Amino acid sequence: MKYFFSFSISFLLLAYNCFSQKSFSIIYSFKNIDTFYNQWNQFKKKYDDAPKYRMLFNDSLIYSFYIGDIPYAFEKKTVFGKSLHHSAFYYNKNQDKIYKVDFHLPRKKCVFTDYRIIRTWAKYHENKQILGYDCESVFMSSNKNDTTIVFFTKQFNTNAAPFNGYFDIPGVVLEIIDNRYKNHTKAIRVIEKEYKIFMPKSEILTEEERNQYLKKHH
Repeated sequence: MKYFFSFSISFLLLAYNCFSQKSFSIIYSFKNIDTFYNQWNQFKKKYDDAPKYRMLFNDSLIYSFYIGDIPYAFEKKTVFGKSLHHSAFYYNKNQDKIYKVDFHLPRKKCVFTDYRIIRTWAKYHENKQILGYDCESVFMSSNKNDTTIVFFTKQFNTNAAPFNGYFDIPGVVLEIIDNRYKNHTKAIRVIEKEYKIFMPKSEILTEEERNQYLKKHH
């Protein structure tokens, strides 16, 4: 009876996480903002302005992945995360754990790498609207004094970001202006739908274990 009760509670929690929470999908464009790059690569402008990343999230899980040249291939899909997607990120909010799918380990099948990029953010002075959402901003400066500015909204009553290093921002990230790497990421579409978001079972390595494995097999 005790084991049955424990199993029932676990099943109900899983069902709640997958099916009952309000869920959203955000599609982001991603382009290079380097002046030299744009001057000599005008033919890539259309490609650069195209959708590149998709993030799905609810109150307990964030799933972000690269969509490349097929931005609307997943338009009708409502179940995400059951299979491993190259370079995808998962953030389990209940466990406060961030995982990246790693396809590059020799002699090993796909694994999650458990690691977190921590950054220190300060409040920035600019507010604006993106896709109808009121956004505040924060910024960070590197040692080279290159500034990254992030616009985020609190209107979702949760936090979410498409990339590692931005999960500590207190809202949903809708725009990133990264002057250090000369990149600009911006939300171009927000969809609310009954998505079912899963995190597939896979071997999980810490960053240290991953590095040790690479040293051993390279």
